[in-house]
Amino acid sequence: MSDPHSVPLGVKLTDNELANSLKKKVSMAITNCSEAASQSLRSDVSLMWAEFLQEHITFLLTFKSLMRKRGWLKVPPPYHPAGLPQAEK
Repeated sequence: MSDPHSVPLGVKLTDNELANSLKKKVSMAITNCSEAASQSLRSDVSLMWAEFLQEHITFLLTFKSLMRKRGWLKVPPPYHPAGLPQAEK
């Protein structure tokens, strides 16, 4: 028997870390499902992968709105290519 309250705070993952890792894994599953659906020779197998893809996309869209509401969504910094004129402050 283990006690979840005996785990030190530095070892536990935060809700933010768990949500972002789940988002990453579902995004990778979406990529894999679409690749499998496009490479499948049989149409029934391709349709099966398309249904999996639809389920993953539906889950990810609802999960993304939940992450945005809770403040867990990590947005990457904006990309400014080299040589582009910068706006004056």
